Amino acid sequence: MAVTDAHDTTIAPDPGWPGRSAGLSKRESDVLSLLAQGLTNREIAEALFLSPETVKGYVAQIYSKLGVRNRVEASRFVHCSDEFEQLRSQLSRTSGADP
Repeated sequence: MAVTDAHDTTIAPDPGWPGRSAGLSKRESDVLSLLAQGLTNREIAEALFLSPETVKGYVAQIYSKLGVRNRVEASRFVHCSDEFEQLRSQLSRTSGADP
């Protein structure tokens, strides 16, 4: 839904973060992005300054919200979702592959 400001101009809604439309929180989106890059729970924990157990909990919530069973299926969501297009572009540039 668009919002109107005091001068009666339409302001586009904030699209938020990738995965928001699937019910992911911002932190779950961050975890999923790193998971899709192939990081382990321990590596994700270090990158986000979390404990590995906290990451494990986020991963379980991500699986539940996306209706997936494992890391491969969760990664597929990232690589097939238009919401994660910017992330895919960044990954392509860092890996040397064509976008």
